[in-house]
Amino acid sequence: MEITESIAVRNIATHCKALGLQFSNNYFDRNEDNLIEQYSNWELIASEISDGKGNELKGEKSKFKALRSSCALCVNTFAPIKQYISDFNFLGDSDFTYSKFEKGLPTGISTPDIDFYIKNNDSFYAFESKYIEHLTPKLPNWIGSGETVGNLQKYVNRQNELNLPDRFIEEILNYYINIQTKMYLDVSQLIKHVIGIMNHKTDLKKTLVYIYWLPVNHLDFELFEKHEAEINEFKERLYSFKNLINFHPITYINFWNSLENNERFRDHIKKVKHRYNIKVTN
Repeated sequence: MEITESIAVRNIATHCKALGLQFSNNYFDRNEDNLIEQYSNWELIASEISDGKGNELKGEKSKFKALRSSCALCVNTFAPIKQYISDFNFLGDSDFTYSKFEKGLPTGISTPDIDFYIKNNDSFYAFESKYIEHLTPKLPNWIGSGETVGNLQKYVNRQNELNLPDRFIEEILNYYINIQTKMYLDVSQLIKHVIGIMNHKTDLKKTLVYIYWLPVNHLDFELFEKHEAEINEFKERLYSFKNLINFHPITYINFWNSLENNERFRDHIKKVKHRYNIKVTN
């Protein structure tokens, strides 16, 4: 079966209507209307998001108000984790002490925001969240309107300003620059986060987590197989830099399932799955 962003949005809207949610033209009236519940730490979260560069909360039709908002998906998943941070466990780590939405991690020539950042005394995890953005493929070195230098090429051109291993230029940057086939995995964004994380001056163990949504019937779509193959190749290429950064891909489905046995988050995760576990049809 075929799936596109427009098909996904239509199915998301049908699902949300069935849940009794009120919206118009696939947008809620207020940012808060896209929250599964009214989180007691929402004011702090909104402040952190507003400090980011994505302008997620601004405007009559802010990005956050959209049914398809990846930021809202991320907040609805991680807001209770931020509030009860000491109860969260991930990949064998616990006793977390600090978290932030939309945390900037400078690369040396840019400062991309990571969707959710959390750390303890030994490790930090930088979560990059995707809802349906990965349904539309694009070239890794895509040049946006008004730009003259490719999305990744500028990092090669200005490599003297970056603190990168020489092998990283050839094995990661140049490799993906030369790919002429559109990809579902946004490797350009991930590479920028990798550079920012590697340059983050800390003795903590560093992990980039790529967390992404799938419909419950994702096995019906070839697209998701291609996306997973691209993830695996990216992970394999990054493995040789494991002394500098770890890369951990995980679906939202698997992440939610991992929290179902945690008494603190169990009830909330049921609400999250009720909202976001969606079957997509044409």
